[in-house]
Amino acid sequence: MGMSAVFFNKGENCIAAGRLFLEESVHDEFVQRVVEEVKKMKIGDPLDRSTDHGPQNHKAHLDKLIEYCQTGVKEGATLVYGGKQVPRPGEL
Repeated sequence: MGMSAVFFNKGENCIAAGRLFLEESVHDEFVQRVVEEVKKMKIGDPLDRSTDHGPQNHKAHLDKLIEYCQTGVKEGATLVYGGKQVPRPGEL
């Protein structure tokens, strides 16, 4: 459910989860499982039904997402996966 809440419509949805609150006792295992599932996601052509995550709709949104990751790390967050644009044909 957490994956769906965050990644539904590439996170470009007014009800997409920006945060998930976890009980401390399950935090590490939850993060590990999310990373495992994200690594399985197929990123690509949004018209291909096997694609899990298509491109962001606007370059400005992509840039903002990357900026959020960089800011979080600068402020002490631990980035466990990603944080950069995935190189694909047709990228800007």
